[in-house]
Amino acid sequence: MPKDPAKKDIAKKAAIDLDFTDQDMMMIMMVIMMVVVMQQMFSPLAQSAQRHFTNQSYQGVVESKILYATDQVQYWDLVNQEPYTPLISVYLINRGASRVYIAINSAQDWLEVWPGETRTVSQIGADKRIELVLYKCDPGLTSIIEAEGHF
Repeated sequence: MPKDPAKKDIAKKAAIDLDFTDQDMMMIMMVIMMVVVMQQMFSPLAQSAQRHFTNQSYQGVVESKILYATDQVQYWDLVNQEPYTPLISVYLINRGASRVYIAINSAQDWLEVWPGETRTVSQIGADKRIELVLYKCDPGLTSIIEAEGHF
């Protein structure tokens, strides 16, 4: 009786002998060594990236402060006074009746915050966190700023 070509042969096949030469073994060992060396090279880089991400992420700590603005430049120093830690971001609300000017870390760029207006300044991913919040009003005016800093 002829074999049906549609049926598969279910008989056990002979074990395949693998014949590795010395060159093959050397190549396998080199690949394994290269994987180990690459893992050791990139491990500190991955740890550094993880530390950077952790440092840039919100830690869940909030510092609230009421700032009383006048026509003189004043500041909230976060590094040399409490909380002695720079912020990742700060949320500002102008609770007063006049416009307030806000600058972060230096008195070069001022943001205007009108009465009832809010501003959020975020330094996530920046080279420098928020260490200093400067604030002032127009000449002869005063205002109140509610600040909420996030670590």
